[in-house]
Order: sequence, then C-alpha cells, then structure tokens
Amino acid sequence: MKTFLAIVILAFPLSSAVSAQNRGNDAGCKTCAQTIAVPQTEAAAAQELAALPKGRIENLVPISVLIALGCDRCAEKAVQWAMAQGSSREDIDAALRTVAVIQKLDCFNRQFGGDVAARLERPLAAARQALDQPVAQH
Repeated sequence: MKTFLAIVILAFPLSSAVSAQNRGNDAGCKTCAQTIAVPQTEAAAAQELAALPKGRIENLVPISVLIALGCDRCAEKAVQWAMAQGSSREDIDAALRTVAVIQKLDCFNRQFGGDVAARLERPLAAARQALDQPVAQH
C-alpha cells in the first residue's frame, strides 16, 4: 500500500505543477505552485517539465511505475517493451527526465524523504542505460 501511495503521489506533483503553470494560477499544490514561481532550482525544473515533448503515455507509464517500485531489471525491460511498442527514444527520454525532475522536487523529498528519492537512482540509471543501447539490427 505504501508503494502504491508513493506512485500516486509521485504523479501528483507533476500534474499539479504543470496544471498550475499552464493555467497561470496557484491551482493544485500551493507549495509547488509557489515554489515554481520562484527563480531557483524548482523553477528550472518546472520549465524543463513544460518543455518536454508529449508522447503516447500508455507506453511510458509502466517505465515510471517500475522505476518508482525500485526494480532495476523491470525498469530496463519496460524501456525495451516501450521501444518494441513503437515509442520513440525521444518520448522515453522525456519520461525518464520527468521522473528525474520529480525526484529532485523539494515537495517530493519532504513528502517521502531522501531515501525514497535515492532508491529511484538505480532503476532510473538502468532504464537510461537500456535506452542508450544501440537498436538491434535484424
């Protein structure tokens, strides 16, 4: 149950931050919206999230979920699966960058602690390594 809540709350700051930024108001998480308005690391993260291309989410969600669950091998397999489903390297890269940005948000670290954020490092690195592998030629 704790893992499920972590996944849900992992996605919430992103949606709140992006929604607040897109609407130009403090909707959603007030702390995140206020932090995004301040020109510091959080603001740079919000700009980076807004600049990411949008892709087919149904192929990218499993990558993020498996990273959040902390399974290196599963995250790697999810990247390979998404590529086999036709997701572009750019879309997968955007998903990985999104998880990396969320992991660095102050509200994420306050909510879950630095140990949870640190646990995302290995599966995130495994997913990145899988993405960086050359495409097999048949």
